[in-house]
Amino acid sequence: MKKRYILTILVSCIGWLQICAQSFLSNMNNTQEERKSSWRTDEDTVAEKENVPIGYYVWHIEPRFGDVKPCEIDTMPHHFQNNNFTIGPTGHYNTLGNMGSPRLSRLYFERNERMTHDGFLYDRPLDFFLLAPDELFFTNTKSPVTNLTYNTCGNKTDGEDRIKALFSTNVNKRLGIGFVLDYLYGRGYYSNQSTAYFNGTLFGSYRGERYSLHTYYTGNYLKLNENGGIESDRYLTRPESFPTKYGPGDMPTRLAKMRRDMGINTFYLTHRYSLGYEQWYEDSAATAANLKHLEMTLGADSARKVAKPIELSRFIPVASFIHTMKLDHNYHRINIHQDNSDFFSNFYWPGDSTRDKINYMRLSNQLALEMNEGFKPWLKTGLRLFAQHELEKVEMPDTIALTSLRSRRKFVTNYFTVGAQLYKHEGRTFHYNLLGELTTTGKDWGIFNVEGSADLNVKLRRDTMRLSLYGRVANERPSIFYRHMQTQHAWWDNPDLNNLFTTRIGAQFKYHNTRLDVSLASIQNYTYFASTATAATIDDLDTYRHGVEVRQYGRNLQVASATLGQDFAWGIFHWDTELTFQASSNQNVLPLPLLSAYSNAYLKFRIAKVLGVEFGADVRYFTSYYAPDYSPEIGQFSTQAHDFRVKTGNYPFVNVYANLHLKSCRFYIMCQHVNEGFSNKHYFMTPHYPMNPMTFNFGISWTFYN
Repeated sequence: MKKRYILTILVSCIGWLQICAQSFLSNMNNTQEERKSSWRTDEDTVAEKENVPIGYYVWHIEPRFGDVKPCEIDTMPHHFQNNNFTIGPTGHYNTLGNMGSPRLSRLYFERNERMTHDGFLYDRPLDFFLLAPDELFFTNTKSPVTNLTYNTCGNKTDGEDRIKALFSTNVNKRLGIGFVLDYLYGRGYYSNQSTAYFNGTLFGSYRGERYSLHTYYTGNYLKLNENGGIESDRYLTRPESFPTKYGPGDMPTRLAKMRRDMGINTFYLTHRYSLGYEQWYEDSAATAANLKHLEMTLGADSARKVAKPIELSRFIPVASFIHTMKLDHNYHRINIHQDNSDFFSNFYWPGDSTRDKINYMRLSNQLALEMNEGFKPWLKTGLRLFAQHELEKVEMPDTIALTSLRSRRKFVTNYFTVGAQLYKHEGRTFHYNLLGELTTTGKDWGIFNVEGSADLNVKLRRDTMRLSLYGRVANERPSIFYRHMQTQHAWWDNPDLNNLFTTRIGAQFKYHNTRLDVSLASIQNYTYFASTATAATIDDLDTYRHGVEVRQYGRNLQVASATLGQDFAWGIFHWDTELTFQASSNQNVLPLPLLSAYSNAYLKFRIAKVLGVEFGADVRYFTSYYAPDYSPEIGQFSTQAHDFRVKTGNYPFVNVYANLHLKSCRFYIMCQHVNEGFSNKHYFMTPHYPMNPMTFNFGISWTFYN
């Protein structure tokens, strides 16, 4: 009955929106006198357009050298209903269920496993909320622009809410500034799993002929509760084995009063100054207009005698000096105010309560000299030479054995990097990028990274066929947190871990609505977190106590992946499908599902020519496998303890939605996990962390020009 009721609401809302759109069109067709009672006059509308010009464009930057990468404005209605999913728009990520909870992609080649230049691991499972340098939209606007986005589901007890605001404006044609505010609150359908995150970001850009600058400061405060998963999966999978039926909020969880909070703050600056020369060229359009004007006043013969070509100048950069700076100042803290000895295996100092805090600071400065591509017609390649210094400071809790006295232990590392880059970005047919760098700490001279990419674009009929290739070879030192960890429930010193040697190659083919990606990787000394377990019986339930450790796989580990995407369209009916096949040479070390699939079938049409509608259903599915466990001790995903492994997967997650677009407003209504009661109850992505039950979701995004 509940599902029928929600589906009835979806259909009713579509009908209501159709009536609204027809009413809107009817008003547009009325005479001016008829419109005055409900709509402003034509004169007011024209005056508004004259006083408030509408239009802006956006771009991302390449974080290392500040290259500008034009992109589409984030106002597309397609997939808007999925943009707030922690599992990702197409469901690639395993999560703990609640909005904003830690996540890990099931697709290996989507994971960020780089160690060099990125040592702080605690932010990686929370990348759904955090803003990376290459994800921030820089803007150039004709008038101030404000965008407000709100997503919600559930109620005040177990619901989820997120509100996000973007404001941007231009001081002049070259200087733009703005800010982003983002607040997320997931109360959680299961006990002790709430999330509360806040982000504030200030950004600015200046794009002149000789000098350009991009900068931002972002501050994040993240707070989440850990529940360790439900005490027994049978509360979902076999509810008849208990005398009482439990709802999601009533199911006992393994942890209570354990809170994790983080402060993640980043200041970023990249700027460049270019040397070059002025190039003069004829403005043919202005010359023709001037000649026509002279012909009207002097006559054709006289005009041709006195007319002169109109020339303009443009700056051609030859060499550029680039400086990029990034400062990360973060902390990670665990607060436990209850005895959780039924869950944790290890306690490294006395007492039931825990207050572990790790401070992290990383300051990087990079200087680069660039010979720009194309300052001469015969020069088709750009060249960069760069040098970088990084200072990394980590502070962890320490203890004096057999006492409760605690001190702090500091780890300080300096990294020095030199490298070069060859690239070709201009032109429509062929582009490439090749970068090589060598990094040392003064003691270890074996750290290097060589990576490259190339793409070929061929015009074929009305579309462009694109073939892309990429590759990477790297020898990297494991992150500080693989080498050292000192907290109440996780402690290790692994200074002698071997470097990781990684080789990756891949290709992508794209034409029209067809996409094919193929990737291969070989990893020597793959380093990972592994859960450990000690059998226990607690409250008549057979369970285990949890621990975590670092392991390194000394042999070669191979990974293969192929992704096929195909979008079909027959009139108003659309069907988008994506299939990813993966194989790991050792599923105990790197578990991956054989198949991950996403399919979206929908009707796309307009009501009364003004209201765009996408009405359909989508499904996410992956084959069963021993999915990575989650370790609350360190806030990271880890392989499961072998004797207590369970499989997740082989369960479809189906959503039904209506996605609508009216002028500068996007909104959706959706029934998420509509199949909750239609099939089995094995809706786990991460072991022992069930996904949310069926929910009714709503979201709206509105852009204002003021």
